[in-house]
Amino acid sequence: MIGKLIHCTVSHQQRECFSTAQQAWQGTAQCRGFHGQWGGWDQHSGNALVLAHWQDQQCIADFMQNHHDRIYAASQQQNTYTCCVITYLKQMFLMPAAITLDNQNDRPPSKPGLMRIADCLVLPQARPHFIDVQQTIWAPNMANAPGMLGGHFWQSIDDANRFVVTTFWSDSQSHQRYVKTQLPDLKVQAGIEQDLKHINGYTVLLENNWTVASIGENNEV
Repeated sequence: MIGKLIHCTVSHQQRECFSTAQQAWQGTAQCRGFHGQWGGWDQHSGNALVLAHWQDQQCIADFMQNHHDRIYAASQQQNTYTCCVITYLKQMFLMPAAITLDNQNDRPPSKPGLMRIADCLVLPQARPHFIDVQQTIWAPNMANAPGMLGGHFWQSIDDANRFVVTTFWSDSQSHQRYVKTQLPDLKVQAGIEQDLKHINGYTVLLENNWTVASIGENNEV
């Protein structure tokens, strides 16, 4: 599984135009290897973040060569943002939940309201410890958090020291409850502060009309 994380800087004046243009990406739904897309506005920066799931890099390459430019031109989105940064990620393992991800589409079975993204740059010598505590401490404990619908632990394809954790939540209240009641203890148990060179966190309120559900893994536009 490959994740495509898109981070766009959007002015307040252009938010409505960007959001309208984003709906044009429904055109990816039938593309070969496409597994789903979710996005919305970061609560703190106000920027737009979008996460797409693809089967593999070849499917992404096929999409970029055969379909991307046509959809992008039709969206007229090019004038609605000032900066766009795209990061490609490879899945290392799932972040499970009491309600597990759908095995075919790798997306929550119920409609999420929030996506949390932790973008971590890890010291090279700390990679083994950082990965270990994600599997042994963070994943099992987050799975018990009410409202956590599942997610992924990714590694950047271009930077072996960069890891991204994406989790879906039923709503903001569930995530806030986790932050207040579980997160402080988990940070102490995991002891990852010594592993990190830098971390960016995004709390993304999802826009329903940005969601693109896969129509079929074997279908093509």
